Amino acid sequence: MSMPPVTADPLLLPLMRGQGLHGLEDTGAGLNAALGLACRYATTRGARGIVILPSDLPHVTADDVAALVAALGPSLGPSPRCAIAPDGQEEGTNALALTPPQPDFFRFGPQSFQAHIEAAKTRGIPVRILRRPNLAHDLDTPDEYRRFAKDQLARSGALA
Repeated sequence: MSMPPVTADPLLLPLMRGQGLHGLEDTGAGLNAALGLACRYATTRGARGIVILPSDLPHVTADDVAALVAALGPSLGPSPRCAIAPDGQEEGTNALALTPPQPDFFRFGPQSFQAHIEAAKTRGIPVRILRRPNLAHDLDTPDEYRRFAKDQLARSGALA
């Protein structure tokens, strides 16, 4: 199942609808509320699990995503499970897989790694922690992005 974008862009939604595409209107209540909206959408369409991958993971691979999903266990049965990939400092959540989807589960923001673990414990959901270098490396600050962009340019030979 593919997810439509969740956006507050007043031009994008009408443009998408004019092309026969679907988008979800962001209420402006923040990332966690937008994820809850997407989660409810997925659930109403039969999703048995959900994976959250922020867009600031420059080295994430298909193998990393497969490992995250595999951390949930052998099948997406009825018993709840959660897999969390922390950032390198183990403060933030860089990826999360959850079955079944729960719209009010998300705790992204400062110290989200511990907040997600606590949310799972409170609900009696077993948690598996997945530590992978590609999932741990994110670009949270302008300086991190600049270093990454400079490194990419150097690797491409553009700075030679």
